[in-house]
Amino acid sequence: MKSAHGEGIFRVRLSEGQQRGSLFVPIHWTAETASTARACDLVAPHTDPYSGQPEAKATPASIAPIEYAYRGFALTRTPFEPPEGTWWARVALSGGIGTLLATNDEPKRWREDVERLMGGERAEFIDLKRGIYRAAAFRDGRLESALFLGPAETAPGWDAAKAVLELAQLGPTERRLVLSGRTADGLVETGPGDLRLFRRGPRRYPRGHRVEGRNGRRGDRQGVARGNELRLVPARIEKDRT
Repeated sequence: MKSAHGEGIFRVRLSEGQQRGSLFVPIHWTAETASTARACDLVAPHTDPYSGQPEAKATPASIAPIEYAYRGFALTRTPFEPPEGTWWARVALSGGIGTLLATNDEPKRWREDVERLMGGERAEFIDLKRGIYRAAAFRDGRLESALFLGPAETAPGWDAAKAVLELAQLGPTERRLVLSGRTADGLVETGPGDLRLFRRGPRRYPRGHRVEGRNGRRGDRQGVARGNELRLVPARIEKDRT
């Protein structure tokens, strides 16, 4: 968004309630909470002679799309500074800080900079062909920070990772699932390579696994919905048996 006085980069939301021909931008974002979202930078330097209120509702401005190749987020205990040229917006979360990211830097470039961004014992997942990079750092048995980045059209969601950030201690299952972007809700560990499903509802087992009952018979979506005790078995085991 540009005016004669400045410019900014904002996420766009279409609304039928917005008056045609006008733009609305929240004024509460500052340099502490976003990279380029200071609405006051666009406003004409005229104020009401009595109240001193700026003329925020009468400033001509234009908009144009700007695209980023990659989007994602970072979860940290304290604020961090993204690489230069990154669009970001920061919000307070339970247990830490969430930072939404948009960038044209490839995941490989972010991986090179992750040492500066993240401390602690680190786990990583990178798929250069698909443009995906994920990293998580652990300290004292909890999630210290996480970084998820992917193609803009399939940007990763952060709900599952935010839930993990709130936990004071992580069990083995929660820790293994952090980079998957899924929660351990409905899964409990019963042995090496053996997870048991007890949650009623839609199927939630990870890709690359199948479900079988205690007697070795395969489970299905209906079996899970009935609350039967089923095991998650890696798909490779099925291949070995055939």
